Amino acid sequence: MSDEFKDKVMLAVKQVFKTKQSKTLSGIVEKPDFSFFELSDSSLILVEFCMAVEENTGVEVEFEDLGDRPTFLGFVEWITQQKNDA
Repeated sequence: MSDEFKDKVMLAVKQVFKTKQSKTLSGIVEKPDFSFFELSDSSLILVEFCMAVEENTGVEVEFEDLGDRPTFLGFVEWITQQKNDA
């Protein structure tokens, strides 16, 4: 798993979920393998997050991809694999 992609996915987290209280956000993302659904239950926000990840990583991301891999580490692993397969 690439630290580069961890950083890029975390950047997308901070870009999209910045409207939540920073204390709440930091408490969630401090866990080693948090779920994105802890950050929001809004499908619109989660789609916006997928778009931000796509922009930051160059990997095409569908909402279903996030649903299939709802944890940070699982999602980053998938992003890394997609980039390696390209």
